[in-house]
Amino acid sequence: MGASLPRRRSPYAAPVRLALGAALMIASICAVFFAHAWGGDLEEPADGMTVSRYMAYIDAFNRHDLSFVNYYASDIVFNKEEDGLLRGREDVAKWYSDYWKDNNETVIVNAITIDNSKEIVIADITIRLSPKSAPDKERILDEIIFYELSGGLIRSVKGVYHREQAH
Repeated sequence: MGASLPRRRSPYAAPVRLALGAALMIASICAVFFAHAWGGDLEEPADGMTVSRYMAYIDAFNRHDLSFVNYYASDIVFNKEEDGLLRGREDVAKWYSDYWKDNNETVIVNAITIDNSKEIVIADITIRLSPKSAPDKERILDEIIFYELSGGLIRSVKGVYHREQAH
């Protein structure tokens, strides 16, 4: 067998990848902007849950903007494990409003799977938590979150895997 030649890349490959990346970034920013500019209740989206809608939800959550509950169905059931079940948008908003007074929390989405035909979302996330009084005492949690949807809105939230990263 003869030696194979090294694979040559097209001189256009890098600029094309750069342009595609920039276009995707601009589309994501526009999706988040328009989701926030629209505001209000997000009842029954025609296209179900999408990656851009999910990322707009996470963006609102990370800004500690209580409008994130607009991505929930009115009868949301949110399993907070040791804190029990939160029922309805108002309970979720109250719980987070109280929690965020004393704590910082940021969610990083590592991977997401959305199946609108089965009305489920599975997200692999990393959560960074710290008390506002001691931000250097950060905890980092890896979680798998299972969401059930109803008409494109989140009907239930449940962590199905949880691991704290060692420091």
